[in-house]
Amino acid sequence: MLSSINSFVTIRRISHSLAQDDIGSKRADACVARLQELNSSVQVAASSEPLSESFLKNFSVVVFTDLGMDDALDYNDFCHKNGIAFIKAEIRGVFSSVFCDFGDEFVVNDVDGEEPFSAIVAAITPGKTTLINCTDDERLHFQDGDLIKFSEVKGIPTLNEMEPVKVKNVKAHSFEIDVDSTDMPAYETGGIIEQVKLSKTLNFKPLREALSDPGEFLMSDFAKFDRPQLLHLGFQALAAFQKGKGRFPQPGDDEDAAEFLNYAKKINEASSGSIEELNEDVLKALASGSSSEISPMAAMIGGVVGQEVLKATSGKFHPLFQFFYFDSLESVPKGLSKEELAPTGSRYDEQIAVFGISHQKKLENLNGHYIREAEDQTLVEQ
Repeated sequence: MLSSINSFVTIRRISHSLAQDDIGSKRADACVARLQELNSSVQVAASSEPLSESFLKNFSVVVFTDLGMDDALDYNDFCHKNGIAFIKAEIRGVFSSVFCDFGDEFVVNDVDGEEPFSAIVAAITPGKTTLINCTDDERLHFQDGDLIKFSEVKGIPTLNEMEPVKVKNVKAHSFEIDVDSTDMPAYETGGIIEQVKLSKTLNFKPLREALSDPGEFLMSDFAKFDRPQLLHLGFQALAAFQKGKGRFPQPGDDEDAAEFLNYAKKINEASSGSIEELNEDVLKALASGSSSEISPMAAMIGGVVGQEVLKATSGKFHPLFQFFYFDSLESVPKGLSKEELAPTGSRYDEQIAVFGISHQKKLENLNGHYIREAEDQTLVEQ
């Protein structure tokens, strides 16, 4: 299925480990063969040429990661003008951000992907609003506001000829329609009701406009109701910090955290929808882990982005509109010092920068514990 999708995806992580021979190679070149193994029906290729507008024109969907804000704004402007679906994904420790822009008039042909519901008419009661009773074989799946169309109704041919009409007051086996049937002939028998699913047109804003006017955020956790707006500000502050310093804040560094908060406060003050009281603890946590990408977050956000690519190419299912923020701050131990987060020169430095060296050692010892248990169990069985 994916072989027909003309898309370009910048991939940060893959689940397969690279080999010793891959050291010194470009990551994209080293990953191609292993990515190809995941699905032989998908053609995978890597390009080392500079990213340009002429190159982007070859694709219908582009996904960017590790992209600075200035470049993101420029590439998004180009994609928006040329009808190319644009997705930007970012992982900063246990925080993540996804932005989608599918153009001015993106048509969703099937909002939920479900088959249209149907029902069989059992009786029709005339009136200023017409009551429709259906057979009681199963409950109706219609919801108030759904559009339906009649066919094969005997006795009231007018119903068969009507344009789709909205249902209301839906019960287990009945509903009403705003149709005056007092002067219509009496219902005789028969009748099939089919749900009519209409397409929906979405008007996506380009990134430049959406940053200051993001609209409603897709909630990932209703216990963190105010978190998306805070993270929308925080990720803009990270971009400003990176542009000014040429790097992200260092893990556990108080000076970097203070400077990052200054960026956040300035952006917040200039915003039309400013936050009255900033949660500085959350913002400091975002800053501290911002230089790290950890595999669980990459897997989760990769799944989200993969679905959005399919939505952009198929027009099926409602796409992300337009910002999505997710965090797992509750996973991070509290009170971690700068020394606890300092790199060790190992492959686990990005995890250490988020969870600390003590937690990393616990994970390593836990892994060894289970290995020893498995070895002991093998000896017992032998």
